[in-house]
Amino acid sequence: MMTRLRDSGLNGMKASVEYCKECRKQTVHYTAAGGWPVCHSCGYNAELEKLAHMLDRRQADKSRKRWPWDK
Repeated sequence: MMTRLRDSGLNGMKASVEYCKECRKQTVHYTAAGGWPVCHSCGYNAELEKLAHMLDRRQADKSRKRWPWDK
């Protein structure tokens, strides 16, 4: 459940209590409008971690490609 953060100075942000894989406990996660929840304690975001892994795999695949003249 998301809670609006009124009169907090965090305009447009929402907060939820979620389990953080990095902290290994329930923490407050802040979310900007249309954004991903980010842990207030460590800054962890599951979607960014997935994106980083995907980019790492793409880079590894590029590195493994061999050109016909590289024998």
